[in-house]
Amino acid sequence: MRKSIGIGIMLAAVLLLAACKEQIDVSARYVFTDRTIADYLSAHEQYSEYMKMVDVMHVSPVSNTTFRQLFSEDIW
Repeated sequence: MRKSIGIGIMLAAVLLLAACKEQIDVSARYVFTDRTIADYLSAHEQYSEYMKMVDVMHVSPVSNTTFRQLFSEDIW
């Protein structure tokens, strides 16, 4: 009984370790170099009131993250 439990644990460990290997395709990486949503909205006067609101609105009651941070690179 103990031997079969030991073999089961070893088999599970081998399977878990083998399953953790991941091959990431590095040829598809992308670096964002254009304007963010916040950049676009800030550049247009007609969105100024909206941007004021976005500056103070939090994503959730338990987060200090504002919507402006989500629209820009500030959070990263």
